[in-house]
Amino acid sequence: MPLARYGILSGNLVSHHRDEPDNQGRWYHIHLIASAPQGEYRCAIDVDSHASNTGVEWRVIPIETSAIAGILALSAGYHDLAHSASSGAIDYIRSPWLRTKVGCLFVTMPSALLQFILAILGAILNQWQRGNSLQASTALEGILHPG
Repeated sequence: MPLARYGILSGNLVSHHRDEPDNQGRWYHIHLIASAPQGEYRCAIDVDSHASNTGVEWRVIPIETSAIAGILALSAGYHDLAHSASSGAIDYIRSPWLRTKVGCLFVTMPSALLQFILAILGAILNQWQRGNSLQASTALEGILHPG
């Protein structure tokens, strides 16, 4: 289901806090409080695996300012973005930074050896980190700096 509104908030990070862990089935979040001319915004970032087999996956992506110049030029506040690849949106579907490019591999060999080689290549190419909700929260909080 597509989002009704798609946008970006430009402002200053005031603070952040974690949800209290519980066993009630609620999703676990890091909450950011950001200030902009229209007021303060609360932004929830989901860092919960809900006990999936994969857990939580994350990565830090260094982005050249030239790649997001259009977004950086926006004034402080919330701005709607078009539902298009050229809007400046950074998400799992639109952003090439979040996809691993494996390319095409054709090998004829015993399947056990092929599985082993693909596992090694996957580990080298996949720069995502894996962990639980608390590990993901700690990693995120390590790069959040109010100001």
